Amino acid sequence: MNLEIRPGLFHPDMLAAHEVAVNSQAAEQPEQRLMMAVLGEALFCFQKYHLAPDRDGKKIFAEAQDWLLDENEQWPFSFNNICAGLGISPSYLRRQLQRWKASQLCRAEAGMKLRHSA
Repeated sequence: MNLEIRPGLFHPDMLAAHEVAVNSQAAEQPEQRLMMAVLGEALFCFQKYHLAPDRDGKKIFAEAQDWLLDENEQWPFSFNNICAGLGISPSYLRRQLQRWKASQLCRAEAGMKLRHSA
């Protein structure tokens, strides 16, 4: 079972979705499937709403980002615990998310400069 990741998330490292996966035996466990769904939803919201212009989208992004960056391991479904359960490095994934976010912000700023100069 692979975690679906929007294209470009791990560029320039080009980490493919199949590299962020669990072995097929673990993926058959309901707990692992739930962990994959929770992580997948957070990644989806982080990417989809990172530049949201409306209040609702900004709130969804902030909640996803807060969960992804939270180091708390007290809650069974914290980001760190889910990553541990799936065999994913939380620090690596966080670095890649921050790199992706920075590149998207640069693209957005470049696009705004082009529109204003035209």
